[in-house]
Amino acid sequence: MTRSEYKLNMITGPDEMNVAGKAMGSHGAIGATYNLMCKSFVKMHAAFCEGDLDTATMLQHRCNRVIEALIEASGGKLLAAMKYLMRERLGLPAGCRAPCPTTALVAVMGSKIIVFFLLRGTPKFKEHTCVFLAGAGSG
Repeated sequence: MTRSEYKLNMITGPDEMNVAGKAMGSHGAIGATYNLMCKSFVKMHAAFCEGDLDTATMLQHRCNRVIEALIEASGGKLLAAMKYLMRERLGLPAGCRAPCPTTALVAVMGSKIIVFFLLRGTPKFKEHTCVFLAGAGSG
């Protein structure tokens, strides 16, 4: 950014580095898991803007735990896991890429994700996320 004399609009990419990107001067962020944890990321942004780095960092760590769990539970297929949660848990028309997995495969993946979250103790933190692991809805 310094080379551009701060004339560029810099965007942070990795969701796991949202707060770090802001601290380095990015103007915004673009990421996939914001769709699932929108409340957390909005609160994270507000805390950062208010100078509350402790809260922003705590929320970043919570989101990172969810992202890590999704990656591990889905065998590295983060986008597939996210589409499952958006489609099956939030009722959003997330679709899939061709070829679409069978209904049985989707059910197995969904079960693996939910069981993984429950066994690992990954926070559901209903007050921060749009994802409900125990049922559909948004919040």
